[in-house]
Amino acid sequence: MANDSDDFFRSILTGMAIRNEALLNAVVGFAAYHYTLKSPNGRIKEFLQYYNRSVSLLLAHLKRKEKHTVATLLTILQLATIEVSRELQEKRLDSNHANRSTSATGSISWATKGQLLSY
Repeated sequence: MANDSDDFFRSILTGMAIRNEALLNAVVGFAAYHYTLKSPNGRIKEFLQYYNRSVSLLLAHLKRKEKHTVATLLTILQLATIEVSRELQEKRLDSNHANRSTSATGSISWATKGQLLSY
């Protein structure tokens, strides 16, 4: 990344994710979410399996009242980032849908309510 001068995403985050399953699933889920949006063959189900696993592991950790670590915080932040990204995508899609005009050669793809649709 151009702005990642401390190499956080490539070394620190991934190093912590390898040692923490909830964080690993959140990071992979974030990547899978973006792949789902960009790929014509992307499936929301693939993203959701990682997202749901991360949430389940995080909730179990919180219920056990274990000591919160940096990995716990990063998991929460990564899951929140996914939610913000999803909300922004939905707003973008709602705006595109309201203002949509199609042409003979145009195609529009968007995700809505957990499904990837292509037109």
